[in-house]
Amino acid sequence: IVSLAFPVVGVLGVAGAIGVVNRLWLPITDGVDPAVVRLVGSIGIVVYVVCAIVAVLDISTRERIRRSRSANGSEAGWQHFERAAAEQLARAQRAGQASSVVWLELDDVTEIRQTVGSTALSQLTERFQAAVRDVFPAEAEVGAPNAARAVVVVPRPDAAIRELIRTVLLEISQLDLDGRIAVQPSASAGWAPTSTSGYDLGSLLYFSREAAALARENGGDRWERVGPAVVERLLSGPGRP
Repeated sequence: IVSLAFPVVGVLGVAGAIGVVNRLWLPITDGVDPAVVRLVGSIGIVVYVVCAIVAVLDISTRERIRRSRSANGSEAGWQHFERAAAEQLARAQRAGQASSVVWLELDDVTEIRQTVGSTALSQLTERFQAAVRDVFPAEAEVGAPNAARAVVVVPRPDAAIRELIRTVLLEISQLDLDGRIAVQPSASAGWAPTSTSGYDLGSLLYFSREAAALARENGGDRWERVGPAVVERLLSGPGRP
């Protein structure tokens, strides 16, 4: 409203200065006092600045609250996943049941954000998480260390895990946001079976993450199983336990 009032006040001021208002609208306005024009302009500037400050503070405060709630929710969700996954692995170990941890992460996240923006990336990560949950069976435990990553604990034999990984990578490659993403989405997967990595959740997460990193380094849109190549990478690189 103040923005719209500024040009009106300016026009009235100019018209009053050249006598147009006095000649045409004298019966109605009886002239425009320049002091009134200056006063209205000063008040308008103050109101405008105050409104702008309030709007900026409100937006930034809402964004901080949203991010804080999102971070707290993600942290709580990940802690819940860790507890549930550890319990599932303990049951599998007691029963001598084969199980695996699959680490999945979207490729080229930085490039996608720079190309299409954070909003489109957020929508893509939501569909990525949904695709992971849709592909893996109901008894699998699914967690998300962050929006662009997913971790799955699956109590299935190796042959079934292999097919599940192939299916989920295919589903992710077919994700679409109504043509808003110029590049084709893809993901890298790391597979750590209990037959080679044991039943400790921390070790399985570490090995599967490094296997996913190796898959990403080899071009992405592929999976790597924990084996000699992953061990060699761990011995030759710094690693992040």
